[in-house]
Amino acid sequence: MEVLQTNPFLFWSFVFFLSFGVFSLTISTGRRFFTKKIDGGKVPVHSRLIFEALKECHFGNYNLYLKKLRELARRYPEETEFFLMAGDIVRKTSAQKALEIHRDLLFRSGTTGKLRAKVLKHTGEDYLALGKNLKAVNALKESVKIEDDFKTHLLLSKAYERSGAYDQSIEEVKRSVKLSDEPANEKPVKNLISRIVIKILESDEKENGVKYINELKKYCSKPEAQLLSLKNALIEGKQKKAASVLKEIVESVPDLEVAARGLLTGYEWGKSINSSIEGRYRKLFDESLKNKKAVCSECGKFSDITSPVCDSCFKPCGKKVYDLLEE
Repeated sequence: MEVLQTNPFLFWSFVFFLSFGVFSLTISTGRRFFTKKIDGGKVPVHSRLIFEALKECHFGNYNLYLKKLRELARRYPEETEFFLMAGDIVRKTSAQKALEIHRDLLFRSGTTGKLRAKVLKHTGEDYLALGKNLKAVNALKESVKIEDDFKTHLLLSKAYERSGAYDQSIEEVKRSVKLSDEPANEKPVKNLISRIVIKILESDEKENGVKYINELKKYCSKPEAQLLSLKNALIEGKQKKAASVLKEIVESVPDLEVAARGLLTGYEWGKSINSSIEGRYRKLFDESLKNKKAVCSECGKFSDITSPVCDSCFKPCGKKVYDLLEE
């Protein structure tokens, strides 16, 4: 827009105040920007209409807001960037109205090439906000065919994830990372697969759980991968494998011993493995020691032998208790 080129600082100040609900500054800054004369001439009509439309949106007068938008659309059909922004603003309160705004742009004769890809991206976001995940997938797939944009691939990954197409979701987030400024950053991929694993395990799909845990191991450190191997052994009921992995963790990564033993407690046969594998924290998980007492090294009173904290003074029991247990 011609006005935007004259004073971008005022424009972005207006957008900032609009976003954070600073009412008085929104109005004063917006009025200064959108009523600015160009080259000593008149204030452009579309500037006044844009200000009025955004003001109505800001104060929740959405019917008036859409009325102003329609008037703008009739007068200035070429101002697509504004409508993209306006649709994104109204999506916060009405995703359906945002979709109507963006679809109006989508079906204009001038919406071609990269502009069409951008409008499809915003339309996909509207569908996601409405929970129409398959329609979001279709819009975003069409967008990336036109322009290979990393943000659109990330949205497409989100749409696939929500629709349960996990393999496609992983592929899209990988493409997004590859196209981004940090192509070596594996964190988005790791976070996505972690979410998938949690969802699958909650739904008790054991076979898929093993599959995605193995995929997740590729993006983990060796200690994390060991814990995941233990989880797979538990899911598959491989008791010897579980015992072997626990022993390896106890010997090589003692800081993860408690976490590993905690995984085993969820399985009846896992409890016997806990009792059979030596380690610093074995007694905390040994069922045979349940309800037995030992003297707290801090206060001298009796405390639960399997608890790392004293029942009386609530302090860590200390090494002396572990020495006492060996007697």
